[in-house]
Amino acid sequence: MIRPRSPASARSKEVGTLRATVVVGGGHALAATAATAGCYWLLANVRRFGQGNVSTLLLQASGIVALLWAYAGLVLGLVISIRQPNRRGGRPRRMGWRPAVVTWHRQLNVAVIGLTLLHALTYGIGVPGGSLLVALVPWTAHVDGLGYTLGVLSLYLAVLLGPSYYLRRYVGRRVWLVAHQIAAVSYAVGLWHALFLGSDLRLEGLGRTLVWITQIPLLALIVLRLRRPLRLSDQLSMRRRAGRFEEPRHVALRIAVAVGLSVTGLIVLVMALVALAKGQHGTL
Repeated sequence: MIRPRSPASARSKEVGTLRATVVVGGGHALAATAATAGCYWLLANVRRFGQGNVSTLLLQASGIVALLWAYAGLVLGLVISIRQPNRRGGRPRRMGWRPAVVTWHRQLNVAVIGLTLLHALTYGIGVPGGSLLVALVPWTAHVDGLGYTLGVLSLYLAVLLGPSYYLRRYVGRRVWLVAHQIAAVSYAVGLWHALFLGSDLRLEGLGRTLVWITQIPLLALIVLRLRRPLRLSDQLSMRRRAGRFEEPRHVALRIAVAVGLSVTGLIVLVMALVALAKGQHGTL
């Protein structure tokens, strides 16, 4: 006979989970801070981009690290949502590593919010000629309006959809799942913004080359996610679902998966091709 868990043990488990989350979150915050500082040092002392003032270098460093963190979070999110090939004999593979990767994925999303806010506020407050209006309100920049607007949209998508996991208790699991599928678009829009305005990415050389090369595995993971989802209810093929999961809630989730990942993949593919072409023939 299985004894029900006592309230004290349940509370102890919640406290332990919260403590572990805080520790991991603190580690991610320190890692993001160290990465931003390291990127700042490289920009200031090795490559010497821009005019070299503190605000401009911090703007570039926070933007680059935010894009890297968003890329890593998206990759991990795709990996944990792809069904692994079965073992010999048809037995499914055990995914004992999945909980740890899920934790990293969530914490990366939270770190991206902090980095993106730092990026926007640095432009709005510290950069000469910058303003909070342009940093936070779309279509207010008089020059390169689309580039700045894409950055604002990426900020709001990251803030509103990135941490949606922590709100699932209040909005419902299905609403959270639908929102989370569309959150991937924030990375694609941020990449577009970086290629428009990022001083390093606008130039020929290693920065732009790395941009389009690193999108290749991401595009492959998006295709695998659409073809081999971990949840059978997300499967787009009716034949592979064996005609099941036709309720409106499942249909809504499949539409969100198809729209979110397809739009993300399309934008990433176009931006990778643009980066490849411009890197070979000149600047934007």
